[in-house]
Amino acid sequence: MDRKSWIVVILCVAGLGLWQWANVKYYTPTPEQREAARRAAERGGGKCPGARDAPTDTDSRDARSRTA
Repeated sequence: MDRKSWIVVILCVAGLGLWQWANVKYYTPTPEQREAARRAAERGGGKCPGARDAPTDTDSRDARSRTA
């Protein structure tokens, strides 16, 4: 490999290292978020506060029959 190839390889490895560092630093949950998730899991269901259930197929059929 020539010098340009080694420069590209080194820059790619450095970029991946910086990407991993930024991912760990900025995108990991904070202690408050971890505690809230733990409390939600203990309450049951593991849902976040205020989360709603997704509508099912039968819900949409019931809504159509009421409007028709």
